[in-house]
Amino acid sequence: MSWFWLFIAGLFEVAFASTLERAEALKDLRWGAASIVCLGLSIAFLYVSLRHIPLPIAYAVWTAIGAAGTTMVYLWVFNERLSLIRSIGLILVVGGTLLLFLSKQKTGHG
Repeated sequence: MSWFWLFIAGLFEVAFASTLERAEALKDLRWGAASIVCLGLSIAFLYVSLRHIPLPIAYAVWTAIGAAGTTMVYLWVFNERLSLIRSIGLILVVGGTLLLFLSKQKTGHG
């Protein structure tokens, strides 16, 4: 269940970053409030996931979901372009996170 909460935390991290863009440096109070709520929920669910997932692994997965998810939102909602460099960066972030996860499985920790 901890992995589920970590995934939810990652989704709220994506929502936080996406609403922060709309908040325009918190000038738009509705989007600013949504951004703050999403950040709070993201951290709360991350905290809950730490009951059974080691912090370094949980943090890496949380940030990877945030980075990859925010990039996807920017591609679909804000019409950003996915360059070769950005693609390689995402592959490295997700691949590095997968390696951390696999290293946890091999050592038996967590």
